Amino acid sequence: MKNLRFAGVLAGVAIVCATTAFAADKGNMKVYDPITVNGMQLSPGDYGLQWEGTGNNVQLKILRGKQVLTTTPATLEQLQKPALANMVATRNDNEHGKVLTGIMFNGKKYALTIGSGSSQTDVAKR
Repeated sequence: MKNLRFAGVLAGVAIVCATTAFAADKGNMKVYDPITVNGMQLSPGDYGLQWEGTGNNVQLKILRGKQVLTTTPATLEQLQKPALANMVATRNDNEHGKVLTGIMFNGKKYALTIGSGSSQTDVAKR
């Protein structure tokens, strides 16, 4: 009886772990000019991205190596067609300079929108 109960608990833990693994997704972003994300300025370079959440609302982590530099709310948007390249969208802000507003991923039918994203002025392809 104890072995059966243990097997049930183990199966439950496996389901929770599998669900958690699918709740997160990853990507990369190349920054060519300094940009600001959630008040933090990122210098030009390569960054890792990781987001998790349910539905379209996610928490986006921007990483350099394994270090989380900043976290910001984002919206996962579905695209009609896969993106043709990795792209970073920004808008100009008088206080912070260029501010990140969106990210598209080559070959993927989704994009991340940060903030309102309504006045995108610059798109950098990688």
